[in-house]
Amino acid sequence: MYRAILAIYGVLNIAGGLGAYLAPSIRSTMSLIVGGLTGLALIGCAAMAKSKPGMAFRTAGVVCLGLAGFWVYRIATLAQSGKSIGMAAGNLVLALAVLGVLGVGHMASRRKHKASP
Repeated sequence: MYRAILAIYGVLNIAGGLGAYLAPSIRSTMSLIVGGLTGLALIGCAAMAKSKPGMAFRTAGVVCLGLAGFWVYRIATLAQSGKSIGMAAGNLVLALAVLGVLGVGHMASRRKHKASP
C-alpha cells in the first residue's frame, strides 16, 4: 500500500510540473524540472521499497518534507502578493498527508518488530 501511495504521488508531481509548463499563462520550466525530478525520485523510492524499504521510505520522507517546505514558502509569497493560494495549499496538504502515511507506516512497522521475539 505504501509503495502504491508513493508511486501515485510521484506521478502527480510529474503531472503537476508538466501542467504548469504547458499552461499558456504560466509556462514554468522550473515546475517541469522540479516536478519531474521529485516525481521520478518518489517513483524510484516506491520501486526500491521492495528490496530496501528502510532506505526507500526514509528518502521518500525527506523528499516529501522538502516539498512541504517549498509549498509553505510558496503560500507565503503568494499571500504576500495577493494571489490565490489554493493550488499551493492543496499541494502542501497532499505532501503532508503522504508524509503522515509514511510516519504511520513506520510506527506500525516498529511496533510489529518490537512485538516479535
